[in-house]
Amino acid sequence: LPCHNFRRSYAALCDFYDQPFRDEVVWDIEKIYATHGLHILRLDDFTHLLPRDLLPIVAVCQYSCYFTGLLIDDYKLSVDLVDVILSVIRYSHSFTVLILRNCSLPKDFVASFANAVQTNISLRLSEIDFSRNVLDDKKSFVALSSVFPKLTSLQSLTLAECALSEKIINQVCCGILQGIRANATPDCKHFVSLDFSGNTLKDDVSDLLQLLSLCTSLRSLNLSDTGFNIDKLWASLIYGGLQLEIIKSSVAVLETCLRGVDACSLSLRDNSLDHELLPVVLAISQMQHLTKLDLSGPNFLNVKRGTKNVTVVSNILLEIVKLVGEEESRLNELSLADCRLGSHLSILLNTLGVASSLQYLDISGNEMGNFGARLLAKALQINTSLKTVLVDRNQITGDGYADIAHSLKLLV
Repeated sequence: LPCHNFRRSYAALCDFYDQPFRDEVVWDIEKIYATHGLHILRLDDFTHLLPRDLLPIVAVCQYSCYFTGLLIDDYKLSVDLVDVILSVIRYSHSFTVLILRNCSLPKDFVASFANAVQTNISLRLSEIDFSRNVLDDKKSFVALSSVFPKLTSLQSLTLAECALSEKIINQVCCGILQGIRANATPDCKHFVSLDFSGNTLKDDVSDLLQLLSLCTSLRSLNLSDTGFNIDKLWASLIYGGLQLEIIKSSVAVLETCLRGVDACSLSLRDNSLDHELLPVVLAISQMQHLTKLDLSGPNFLNVKRGTKNVTVVSNILLEIVKLVGEEESRLNELSLADCRLGSHLSILLNTLGVASSLQYLDISGNEMGNFGARLLAKALQINTSLKTVLVDRNQITGDGYADIAHSLKLLV
């Protein structure tokens, strides 16, 4: 039978958990998974079923060599399902990938996971991803760190947005380093990827720095949105991190670097800069030869939420206004497309009339409505430099376009 007799194992486990046998589950596995050679079980394919229907599906991974991994993303796990997953880790001989993102894992999950790893001498996990789960429990990570030497095949660890403290991150790094030292053999798999993004890292991260200086196999390091000072990295990278191919750090790096870049064109499109956009724009203002700037996409998405962020958005736009409004400005192309600024865009529109160097402006997809169209129309009456303005997808009705058309007639 396909997929190492999945049908029989699933039927037996349905009986064990007292759940109905679902023909659609078997069809998906035998027709889709088998045909495409999919060996990582994606729970998303079955979350439309009742929660207890998922127990026998996941439990099959404990007995079947066909499945080598489990991927669960954005689904709240029940206590029973967590127990099944831990049982799989405890007994599976074929599991290599465990991805549990945003699953509302219980606080003691990491400790239970470490215990399961401890009891399975045949476990060959190469990738672990527990991102977007609140796992701030130091005792649990002490237990996890102690089992890293047993994870001889571990290549990738992702603990992004887990509300981890610096002490916990140091503990994890210490455990990884112990594992590397304990398994420094020619046939040992090398640790290549580490992701701590979205956790606060500002003060003591000595064990992380030591790991970077000694782990010569590391190829990808993600410390974005951590507040980590990039200057602390260099000494460690000189000793062991020169082989890194990907480093993702906080936008503070971008802010620092931009001041020394003599570029005429800059695109930061679709970077979700949010609160970090203000210092970036301040740095951009020091790029004296900049003529083209693209800040399109969801760079304002999170900073617009909540009344407390109104001032932040206003300050960002005021700095952008300075970029286009100063007499010595060389900026002639600006794109804020799909930023969905809404009424905030009025800050730019109100001062557009005096932007003497700007020739191209893309403000499409900003939901500015007829009020914004009216402000734009007034600006166009006195602006003498603009040659192209894009305003699609702005919820402007005929009245708004009539105002703009009237202004354009006055310029003829």
